[in-house]
Amino acid sequence: MSRPRILVVGAGPAGLMAAAEAADLGCAVTLVDEGERPGGQIHRQPPEPLPSAAPELPSEKARKARVLARFAAVADAIDYRPRTIVTAFYGLDQILLADPSASELAAADAVVLATGVHEFVVPFDGWTLPGVVTAGAVQAQLKGGAVRVGDRIAFVGTGPLPLVAASQALAAGAAVPAVVLLKPWWRLAAGPRTLWTGRTALGEGLRHLARLHRAGVRIYGGHVPVRAVGAAGVERLVIARHGGDGRPLSGTEIRIDVDTVAASFGFTANSDLARMAGAETRFDARRGGWLPVRDAWGATSVPGLFVAGDGSGVAGALAAAADGVVAGAAAAGWALHRDARRFAGRTTAAVAARAGHWRVPG
Repeated sequence: MSRPRILVVGAGPAGLMAAAEAADLGCAVTLVDEGERPGGQIHRQPPEPLPSAAPELPSEKARKARVLARFAAVADAIDYRPRTIVTAFYGLDQILLADPSASELAAADAVVLATGVHEFVVPFDGWTLPGVVTAGAVQAQLKGGAVRVGDRIAFVGTGPLPLVAASQALAAGAAVPAVVLLKPWWRLAAGPRTLWTGRTALGEGLRHLARLHRAGVRIYGGHVPVRAVGAAGVERLVIARHGGDGRPLSGTEIRIDVDTVAASFGFTANSDLARMAGAETRFDARRGGWLPVRDAWGATSVPGLFVAGDGSGVAGALAAAADGVVAGAAAAGWALHRDARRFAGRTTAAVAARAGHWRVPG
């Protein structure tokens, strides 16, 4: 008798942990991902033997190592398919996979979608000039290709990513004349409970901030990009203070000489496959737009379809890894026994960890 089949889509923290958990529970797991190596965007690995050019903090390295080690421990039991995408999803028995050379119609007893997010960028004058990129693209090139996208990079946007990416670009040898944030950086976390439950992420953020301050990087809180200026590419960025509504205040403009502008104004969940499969969705602007409606185990309105990680609501890598454990066990319970809570007892620690990370603002 063949083992129940589980398809996991996405090899970031949520997908890797879900695949490992389901394999441990005796399911035949196929893991597909568009990248060349496991890790996703946050734990992106360069092609071997190329080193990463994005220096990571010790805590970031340790977290990445734990996730990759968990996957490596069961990798021989998983059908891992890099450079593979899902192009259509019309039910658990009609899933179209495609790699660079062929397409395949697949079926599964349960599916875990761990498709993550993509960056949201607010257009501004000159945003289509060569040299205007996303902050995530700066990270991706550093981590995955040891490539620095510019020599003098200004980062603009909101949330922690512009600060983290700026710190990594600085450590890779780029000059960072400015980080321009919609809100002051100290408003990323508020309240004693958030500060405590989010102490790991907050500690990393403070270390990135310290790196920026040591290098004399100017951080403009409460400012927005007005326009990028240049002929063949970006030569200058104009920013201005805003009055609380995001609109620049006349007379507050500041001009900064740059060759690259990296922008990130939050994230949008990659929920396309869940919607294509018919899962119920709801709109939550703060957590990523149209999100699949799911229960505590990751189960959607489509029987056998589970979602995990940031694709079900932006919360970060720590939350995603814990959520992947929960969803992987739930998918295995469904595939083996038609009971998503069958293995809930082994995910108690992951549920508790996830709850703590969910309380930290994204």
